[in-house]
Amino acid sequence: MTDDEQFVERMLASDRAEARQWLGAAPGAVRYLGELEPDASLELVERLYELGAAEVLAVEIEREPGSEDQTTNHLLVRLPLNLAARARLFAFENEHAESEGFDGEADRGQEYLYLKLC
Repeated sequence: MTDDEQFVERMLASDRAEARQWLGAAPGAVRYLGELEPDASLELVERLYELGAAEVLAVEIEREPGSEDQTTNHLLVRLPLNLAARARLFAFENEHAESEGFDGEADRGQEYLYLKLC
């Protein structure tokens, strides 16, 4: 197993949820991605689905002590088989990574694409 595959396995073993459902699952609680407001968090997830993501998972979910509020800085995007959709998702991830000062990922046929939010 490669280092990347081990990393994904660790992320999948963490506290996780389908991102769209997780963001809207707790009325009255605040759930968000990275430093984004809740509405912008949902817009980001919707954008990933529009680009062709098969599934978007919020992973390493952190709970605010004494509160229903939750956050994460990490998304795993399950990639589609469709090559055009994969290319769109990798282009998005590369642009996002560059804007945050990270290196983007290359498509090596992996099942998941990791998106670090901050």
